[in-house]
Amino acid sequence: MIEPIKPGDDLFPFDIEIVNGQERVTLKKDWTDEKEIDLDIRTIDYWLQFDNEHRSAGLINMIASCSIRSRKVGTEKQKERFLEFLALREEWLRTRSTT
Repeated sequence: MIEPIKPGDDLFPFDIEIVNGQERVTLKKDWTDEKEIDLDIRTIDYWLQFDNEHRSAGLINMIASCSIRSRKVGTEKQKERFLEFLALREEWLRTRSTT
């Protein structure tokens, strides 16, 4: 089972520091577009493990919106993964329109 992203994970995009007794949250200094796309892939894979999320409007829209960045700045491996997601999305849209 894929676990949700938590503070301390490589793909958690924020640093949490205590400054003067207050939590301060900042974007990691080494955060890149490649890591952002990896986080998108991990998030989609996380939701795909739940059958009740398949064909959901939220996941269909997430795949569509996240794929835009991947096509622009993703690595070839990331682009290939999003092509798989987009094919799945198209299949879901076809089956939704016939039911």
